Amino acid sequence: MQREEKQQDAALDAIIMRVNDLKNSIGSMLVKLEHEYETLNWPTFLDNFALMSGHVSYILPVYIS
Repeated sequence: MQREEKQQDAALDAIIMRVNDLKNSIGSMLVKLEHEYETLNWPTFLDNFALMSGHVSYILPVYIS
């Protein structure tokens, strides 16, 4: 029983880390849109968007199952 709890805690910590990464990515993207919209480097912006998509793809199956 204790081993399962440790595995659940480790999985939960990993999910929390991913959610925090996603939150930070969204925040930095919004800041760029608000303050650097005139000089925004679109390839970099799209790379950041792809990174966020990866975070969501990792998190989403965990919540569905």
